[in-house]
Amino acid sequence: MQQIITPRNAITLVLTAKSKDFRLKLYETTFQMVCFIGAIGLLSLGSIVGVIFRNIPSCKPLGWVALILISLSSIAAMAYNISQLIPDVAKLKNPEKEASSPLLKDFNDDMDLINGLAKSFETHHLSYAKVMYANMARQMRERIGLLVGSLDKVGLIPIFLTAYLSYAKAIKEGIAFGPVEWISIALVLLYLFAIRMVSTAQWMESISEIYDHAIMIKTSSKQD
Repeated sequence: MQQIITPRNAITLVLTAKSKDFRLKLYETTFQMVCFIGAIGLLSLGSIVGVIFRNIPSCKPLGWVALILISLSSIAAMAYNISQLIPDVAKLKNPEKEASSPLLKDFNDDMDLINGLAKSFETHHLSYAKVMYANMARQMRERIGLLVGSLDKVGLIPIFLTAYLSYAKAIKEGIAFGPVEWISIALVLLYLFAIRMVSTAQWMESISEIYDHAIMIKTSSKQD
């Protein structure tokens, strides 16, 4: 029995070819998993100890424990972020070749996918899919911007700075577990999730390009 192709297959075909599964993967390697889970665990524990310390300010050791746990979670978050960049650092040996390797690996499959889309679907199906993926990527970036603002441009400086300020303030004025510590907690949480959301937005933009090239082939074949 011949399978009936419907407009929605323009999406499922690309998802089958360009995504391994439909789950959100917050880490890709064992090291990233350890850093991510470690950051979340340390942050949660540090927050709980900090809240207890706020209610029992006379117990100074609890304040130091909370500060140490939050600092360790910041370090784990920075390590998680840096681990995302390690593959790019490795490319510095031969940047032109290394940057082109993913393109070389997927080029034939992508061209087959593009030609298959152009052959099987109408232009308005492809155009709508392209626009929707581009819009989803833009909206995701805008939502990330609402959460992290310009943090994606200044990198790890805010996390490092708030961790240092927490330590300096504790040495000079004593443990208070005030606004600086809560800002550190918020920054760590935002970084951990924003990193993966940015990667997802980049993936959506690449999918939009696939539809764009399928439209070009479709339009060119009609003119011929």
